[in-house]
Amino acid sequence: MGWWPSRAVTFLENHDTGSTQGHWPFPRDKLTQGYAYILTHPGTPVIFYDHFYDFGIRDIINELIEARTRAGIHCRSPLKIYHANNDGYVAQIGDTLAMKLGHLDWNPSKEVHLDGTWQKFVDKGPEYQIWLRQ
Repeated sequence: MGWWPSRAVTFLENHDTGSTQGHWPFPRDKLTQGYAYILTHPGTPVIFYDHFYDFGIRDIINELIEARTRAGIHCRSPLKIYHANNDGYVAQIGDTLAMKLGHLDWNPSKEVHLDGTWQKFVDKGPEYQIWLRQ
């Protein structure tokens, strides 16, 4: 993720880009996917105050924070991307979290390199799914 992921601060919007100014807003229908991505990947994710308190997605963001915490994801977590195309995105982050964005028919048991027992932690259907290694 970038040139120096351990120093990356990741965000979807801030007061200059989105909700209050209306410049370059992140697509509203993709906010939860966006947070699923930045909260499960290396870097230092920032949650926009307006999204957390005013957009009705606080519980979803908290669930994603819990997944990050349980998996021990941090700014230097290794990242393996298994699929990235128009249908979706699949990655393993660290040794304990796998995630899928989009409409791909995928789960950890379909990936040869992902041995062990995986339990689905978050299931938002075609938006995103997150598994934690047991």
